[in-house]
Amino acid sequence: MGEGERLLSSPDHAKYRSIDSFFDEAAAAATSESSARNSATTTNTPYAHIRFPWRYLLIIVSIGTANASFCTAILLISYLLADNEFNSTVMRDDPDHWAGPLAAAVFAGMLPGGLLAGTICDSWVGRKPLLLITLTANVTTAIWTAYVNGPIELIVVRFLAGIAIGATEPPLFALATELSPPKHRGLCVSFVASFWMVGNLVVAVVGLVVFRYL
Repeated sequence: MGEGERLLSSPDHAKYRSIDSFFDEAAAAATSESSARNSATTTNTPYAHIRFPWRYLLIIVSIGTANASFCTAILLISYLLADNEFNSTVMRDDPDHWAGPLAAAVFAGMLPGGLLAGTICDSWVGRKPLLLITLTANVTTAIWTAYVNGPIELIVVRFLAGIAIGATEPPLFALATELSPPKHRGLCVSFVASFWMVGNLVVAVVGLVVFRYL
């Protein structure tokens, strides 16, 4: 008998939980208190029959919006590299030399950020606080990007932004999975992931307006 079969047949197997049961218990724990508090008022409302409450939709849309913001931070640089004024002032009229490192900097930062995020959020701060910290870091680096004076400084800022983005993705999807209704978990997580394309569309529209009409 192999090690896996021995564990499955052992009396201690009952104490192990699947990942689905873990998330089911987390979702139940997150909603049981508010459900008990509001059960007396919601059972008689016209919306009591809805199986996917609107508050879940607001949570998932909020998490999806965060996912879209990371896409805009990554893709926006491609539009800047096509701008002559940006190349002459920030890139010092040498975009061919700096374009590669500049485009790769954010992805180089996402690697250590993603690797460290799981350990940090599970061992120290938790998923929600880490998500708020990394979102704040993304806003900070975005504002800093507007004031850079040269390509090296911009590469450093993009690398720091990549660390924040990489550290955000794991807790973002874990939080979406944990807070989703058990019966609609796959739909909710897919909905959050689809916001990456929303970020693509936002960048395209902003680039069109800024470079053509402003």
